[in-house]
Amino acid sequence: METRHLLTDEEIGEAYDQGKEAVIALIHRLVERFQALEDRVAKNSQNSGKPPSSDGLNKPAPKSGRKRTGRKSGGQLGHKGYTLKAVSKPDHVKVHPVCECEYCHTSLQKIKAKRYEKRQVFDLPTVRMEVTEHQAEVKECPHCGNESQGESAIPVMGKYKGRFGNAFVNIAYSVASKLR
Repeated sequence: METRHLLTDEEIGEAYDQGKEAVIALIHRLVERFQALEDRVAKNSQNSGKPPSSDGLNKPAPKSGRKRTGRKSGGQLGHKGYTLKAVSKPDHVKVHPVCECEYCHTSLQKIKAKRYEKRQVFDLPTVRMEVTEHQAEVKECPHCGNESQGESAIPVMGKYKGRFGNAFVNIAYSVASKLR
């Protein structure tokens, strides 16, 4: 890119000496150059092919696609609202002790609590795989000497020694069908 120099006093004087038309042409050239510079500065990632990282700190404000309704954000007057109600007997209670005064740092370990600020967190229990081992009895017949095996309650698995149970398979199918 070619660096352009500012006009020298001699160049301005030459245009002046050449007359009114030369001065007007010089001013038009300067206005065109000024407009080109303004256009270049006004470009950002929203109105040109420039990447968003080139916007620097002058990023344009994000525009919401939502239309204004005139109402304040949040719950509206008259809306019933829903929230989780505290239970009287939670499954677990975790006490967060105060060890020292947050102002003067005096130990409070032997001081009885004045009251408790309570918050309840509702969560699902951790899902854990449950494994059931099926054992088929194998007995030798005292009469003929052959072995017999109790197979009626053992799940059929072919050559494999393990398989997923019905509850696991049902959940897997349910999840898979929701993903389609």
